[in-house]
Amino acid sequence: MADNYNPQVGIIQTAAHVAGRIHAGSGDQNAWGATFETVLSALLEEVEDTNSKSVANTAPPLPATDNSQPAAPQPALAQAPSTGNKKQTMWDYLFTNPGSAFCNVNDPRSKTGGGKGPDFRFKNVGNPYLEEGLWADSVPTRFNTAEGIVQFATKMEAIAELRQRMGH
Repeated sequence: MADNYNPQVGIIQTAAHVAGRIHAGSGDQNAWGATFETVLSALLEEVEDTNSKSVANTAPPLPATDNSQPAAPQPALAQAPSTGNKKQTMWDYLFTNPGSAFCNVNDPRSKTGGGKGPDFRFKNVGNPYLEEGLWADSVPTRFNTAEGIVQFATKMEAIAELRQRMGH
């Protein structure tokens, strides 16, 4: 470890990382700032133990800004009713939460593009199917949503609707 290591920098970076993960994609800088200050304060309280040699000699905590507001809670992603079939439940979740996955249809790495990878891959944050994937050839023609069942005549129609919902 370098002689000039400052643990305060690591604590600040950790607070920024946590705030960034919480507010990823929201674009709300005020909420990010409020969360950053809250997390930083909590981290500093945890590590300011008088018995700690490394943190006791660090700089004082950063002051809160005047325009700080408490962070707004993140909206919960909609949960489709569970069918007991994991693959159907994953498709239902994707249909209900189109922003929870990447659409890789026709990508050269995906099955529809000639590769072996998934056509839809769940993002690695914010959903119960971290980094799992679904292949277009297994898409159902029926999705269970909180509002009821959404039915399509063909798998191609179901894929087209999913892609449209995902912004493709």
